[in-house]
Amino acid sequence: MSIRRAHHCLLRRLRAARPSLASPASRGRSSSSVAAAAAAAAAPSPFAPAEPLPNSHPPLPPGTRVTIPTPDDWHLHLRDGAAMAAVAPHTALHFRRALIMPNLSPQPVTTVAAARAYRGRILAALATAADAAERAAARGDPGADPTAAARLRAFEPLMTLYLTDATPVSEVEAAAAAEAEPLGGGGGGAGGGGGGGTGGAASLRPARPLIAAFKLYPAGATTNSSQGVTGDLSRALPAMRAMADCGLPLCVHGEVTRAEVDVFDREAAFLRERLAPLLDSVPSLRVVLEHITTAEAAAFVLDRKDDGGGVAASVTPQHVLLNRNALLVGGVRPHAFCLPILKRERHRAAVLAAATLPAAEGGDRFFLGTDSAPHPRGAKETACGCAGVYSAPAALALYAAAFEQRGALADGRFAAFAGRNGAAFYGREANGGTVTLVRRKGEGDGWRVPDSYALGGDDVVVPMWAGQELAWRVEVDD
Repeated sequence: MSIRRAHHCLLRRLRAARPSLASPASRGRSSSSVAAAAAAAAAPSPFAPAEPLPNSHPPLPPGTRVTIPTPDDWHLHLRDGAAMAAVAPHTALHFRRALIMPNLSPQPVTTVAAARAYRGRILAALATAADAAERAAARGDPGADPTAAARLRAFEPLMTLYLTDATPVSEVEAAAAAEAEPLGGGGGGAGGGGGGGTGGAASLRPARPLIAAFKLYPAGATTNSSQGVTGDLSRALPAMRAMADCGLPLCVHGEVTRAEVDVFDREAAFLRERLAPLLDSVPSLRVVLEHITTAEAAAFVLDRKDDGGGVAASVTPQHVLLNRNALLVGGVRPHAFCLPILKRERHRAAVLAAATLPAAEGGDRFFLGTDSAPHPRGAKETACGCAGVYSAPAALALYAAAFEQRGALADGRFAAFAGRNGAAFYGREANGGTVTLVRRKGEGDGWRVPDSYALGGDDVVVPMWAGQELAWRVEVDD
């Protein structure tokens, strides 16, 4: 199937699933709710006020409960130091595992030793947060969660290595063989790769791999990517062939960086010019196309779902809920600026349509990856602001809103997207335990996202949907 044909198939499915614009849900809006929406729209906000997606399904009944397996986040930025210590608990309270991006500054995580040390710092920060949560619960502090400490200690960071033009095959082999220390078993050492090469046998990977994947950043494509892979990717080809031999997936930021290519077209150009030739050259390489934003990317994944190594995609909350109007209409909203940049409405609709497909139609190749990326408020609200949306605290509720409006929340599709598809692609067992999403019963019954969170020192980070009330809240089950 061609990319164009698959794109058209996606759009046909999307149109067939939509109810009329003049649905009873929209006709029945009260004058008070319309006035409240108008007042919210008039108020300055880092994000445009949440409104139903075009032609969306009616909402589920108030008080509806949807239980899913404890989810994983397959694309997460934690930064380092005080910022990492501030934001890591936001993910660990709702997710059991997360794939940690390696683009630290000034030095990215390029070796097994560096990844082992970074994992140790993350676990140490979470242990400190767990101790504080335990003390708060023991004191009976208002709002203290007696289950928080256990969740913070159970969180498992899955590490990635930053691919460069100079990544040696020996480092790929060491990454494939490296084993992670059990949770609670230290993990803070800066030791090496755990036993040398695998001899090309993916089945020889350890029971608890330290390195889950390599990450390809085209040089200059996004935050802290200056040391990424250059040109046509050929300089990194020996390392990528070794990944295929060792069974290590490659996570890809899929954008070209040539100045003559419009920023809204860079993902589609990367698929044609870089990723398709790479997969033709190394057909057994398993690839995750990260944070997809276009109909072309969704079609690319579906077109290759039955190929040798397999291609999958992570999907962010902003790219299923927002189009580029949310960034530019009514004033520039820098907290909605991310890379790849938000696209036209037809692309948002196509990405959400792909993410909500049944498994039999290729939906199992799409999974949750927030790309949550904290930046200080001052680094966003400036003449040349950073790219990145900080979604971690509200991510599950935001995804739930998108899936609900596609009629795909309570029928098992969201459970697969959030809790099973990614684990299966990365060769991990699904998590034990569950979380439950509860729909608010009316205005004021939901969770209001804080205007900001502390980010270490005097800095704060503005989260996605800051200051707005969410339709869903998350309960973590025992």
